[in-house]
Amino acid sequence: MMVYQNRTSAFRRWRWVAILLASAGVLYLLRSPETKVAEKPEAPKVAGLVEVVLAEKGKAELPIVVPQNAAPETRELALTLASYLKKMTGASFSIEEGDGSRGIVLGEQARFPALPLSFEAAPSDPRRREEYLLATHPKGLLLVGADLPGTRNAMWDFLGRQGYRQYFPGPAWEIVPSVSRMVAAYHEVQKPDFIMRSIWFSTGAYPEHREHYRDWLAKNRMDSPFHINAGHSYEGFILRNKDRFAENRELFALVKGKRQGPKLNIANPELRRLFTEAALAQLRANPNQLSVSADPSDGGGWDESEEAKAIGSPSNQAVFLANEVAEAISKEFPDRYVGMYAYNLHGEPPSITVHPGVFVLVATGFRGTNLSLQEQMQGWRKQGATLGIRDYLSYAAANYDLPDRCRQAFELEGLAKRLKDYYDWGARLYSGEASNNWGINGLLYYSAARILWDVEQTGFTKSVFEEFLENCFGPVAGEIREYYRALSPAGGPVLEPAFLRRLYDALEAARARHPGAAIDARLDDLTVYVRYLELYRNYAEAQGDQRVAAAREMFSYLYRTRLHSANAGYAIIRDLASRDRFLWDRWSPEEQKALRRGELLWEKRPPYTREEIRAFSREGVKHLPKLDFQPVSYGKDLIPARPILRQEAGLAPGVIGHQSAHHVLIYTWAEAPSTEWRIKVTATTDQKILAQGIHPHVELWASEEAEDRPVSVASSAISPGETVELVVKSPRKGLHWIILSGARWQTVELDPTKAWTLTSLSDIPHASQGGAGASTAYFYVPRGTSVIGAHIPGRGVLRDPSGRVAASFDRNGYVQVEVPSGMDGRLWKLENMRGGNFLLLTVPPYFAASPESLLLPREVVEAEGRR
Repeated sequence: MMVYQNRTSAFRRWRWVAILLASAGVLYLLRSPETKVAEKPEAPKVAGLVEVVLAEKGKAELPIVVPQNAAPETRELALTLASYLKKMTGASFSIEEGDGSRGIVLGEQARFPALPLSFEAAPSDPRRREEYLLATHPKGLLLVGADLPGTRNAMWDFLGRQGYRQYFPGPAWEIVPSVSRMVAAYHEVQKPDFIMRSIWFSTGAYPEHREHYRDWLAKNRMDSPFHINAGHSYEGFILRNKDRFAENRELFALVKGKRQGPKLNIANPELRRLFTEAALAQLRANPNQLSVSADPSDGGGWDESEEAKAIGSPSNQAVFLANEVAEAISKEFPDRYVGMYAYNLHGEPPSITVHPGVFVLVATGFRGTNLSLQEQMQGWRKQGATLGIRDYLSYAAANYDLPDRCRQAFELEGLAKRLKDYYDWGARLYSGEASNNWGINGLLYYSAARILWDVEQTGFTKSVFEEFLENCFGPVAGEIREYYRALSPAGGPVLEPAFLRRLYDALEAARARHPGAAIDARLDDLTVYVRYLELYRNYAEAQGDQRVAAAREMFSYLYRTRLHSANAGYAIIRDLASRDRFLWDRWSPEEQKALRRGELLWEKRPPYTREEIRAFSREGVKHLPKLDFQPVSYGKDLIPARPILRQEAGLAPGVIGHQSAHHVLIYTWAEAPSTEWRIKVTATTDQKILAQGIHPHVELWASEEAEDRPVSVASSAISPGETVELVVKSPRKGLHWIILSGARWQTVELDPTKAWTLTSLSDIPHASQGGAGASTAYFYVPRGTSVIGAHIPGRGVLRDPSGRVAASFDRNGYVQVEVPSGMDGRLWKLENMRGGNFLLLTVPPYFAASPESLLLPREVVEAEGRR
């Protein structure tokens, strides 16, 4: 019988969501330098497609043509286009007025009377304003939009096809290629797959970034004019009408026998009338406002009155109010809408019909339902809802831009799959919560922008990293590949000095080759990010007055580097300053007020110079310790290791602990379909833990399952000290994993007839795992391995296959242990490891309590088997 013992405290909610959203896939960062870049597939060729020469040898062959009655915004776009064409070709392009029959035609389709080609444009429909025609004909090129947003999109799409890129906000990340001969051959009508494409900074950003971010949105076709407001609205409504609520408590929800907020008494006709009038007043006062929100406040507090129960579930109550608002709006404003989330307790699909004017953005986290996301979306769609997605890309106040917490940054293929799934399941709007942290999440946001326009770009995420390296770093792409390799999950991003040294080494190696001013500026931005990680570590490790000093230094650094987009400094300062109560109590009242605004009263120095930033990198290489081993990456297609472990049979079984009291993932294996797993959970009797709630829940996932959902689920109520058995069953064979969550248990007993393996990686599919803390467990050292490199979390003993103590540990940090001759191709043993996750970096990062339970990457088992 294997016993998994709980040893640690509650897991943070944000991390569960972040990794829940990250689907499994091959890490794009770990492709070899020789990988061939796959270009984005062009649209299908049209018979008789015309090729037009726009510029050759520094001479423009055609003018840029705008309509005679062009709007000022169109003329501004023409100037921008001429400027970029000159930068790219060296040619000066004139700007003329014309009827659209010739030239590089730029403008709204309806303003050109003599276009040789056209498309079915609908500029009056707010959902279709950004569509455009991109086409060539014998006399020119058409960049013709349904409306101004479509014209803007056409221009940036054309420049993008000529090699232009704006990867991240700011001049440093703009790529303007040199083109000696510019030609075009197109015939396409472009329409976005998601009519609303919004990536927004929930925790804010400094004003210096706003213009650069707006510029990035436009250049990446993310400035979509169709925007549905679906944010939490009840609290604001109560605040704006506080006098009415004070006079009439019946407007509040009934909670625990008392009329109180933050929810509303939706059964009350007076409440619904007030809410509807407020929505109409908003639209009357703002003619360009497309929608109003009727989304409930966050959290619980739903009405418990009999009248509310008659309406139904929280979802029914939320929809009931939204429907009444939408009906009133449709009569006065036929082209305006109501937005809301499907989120938390109102995430479950309603049993009542949703008004066609209500747009519902389904949250991908904190979903409040046991349905799969697909089933949830189908349920809302069945009731008539127009669907969107409310996604979670990054939340600075939880991840603080740390690489081990920003796992989605390295799962671009998973991102592409998810967005395609959302589209296939009916979503046409996307709202992604993000942070201004381009140093770690830049390619995630850039990739999302590309895929949200066209979800069929299946090859894009496989090539984007190599294209990014080549375009942004050219001659030093290899050095920067190593930089990103270190940041990736398989690189073991633990905030230890040796990890930071790896990043600084890559940057200094790139600078040593003198790549030029443009690349140097990008290296500066990467350095800004690494130095922040170094300062964050200093702060996290410090105590007492030293902690205050370290926090001040870190805050000053973030403030003085605010002109860069590397870190979400504004959000980090505001959150950490108040969340760390030890710090908060030591700020003066004036400092506290300033910190809430992201400002520092003590910091008057100017932004860092480039030389000061580069000095951080030099000093890091000079003073930080260097790893003496190179981390190795392994695949996640696991199979039983039994065929290569015959000589290891009979080893005494160990005990594997886990690190999370909320969620633990364990890999397992099914020899055939219809395999059944039995898991016994014994609840703790610790009253402090019991106060947080007990409800064990098991999900069984199958690697071969086509849909992104568990193949079996089991849960149970449980009393303190009680033992329950949870049973799950799979129709598939091969690799599976269970996610055990929702419980604060004393022990978990796993079926001893099955294989059970944990991993020390933090980028596993669908959940965060517990690792192998507080454990005695085995791991495999492949043949030919000379060094076991790892990051240890605390105390423990490492034994080689002969039973000899190879190393003893009593502190956190990176270690390396030499593998003696004849001790490779064998199982090594971790004994009484305590303190957290033992991160293996040069051998497969998988642990089991016995040889029979161990699963290993397929490539390892097959290679060892051939030997």
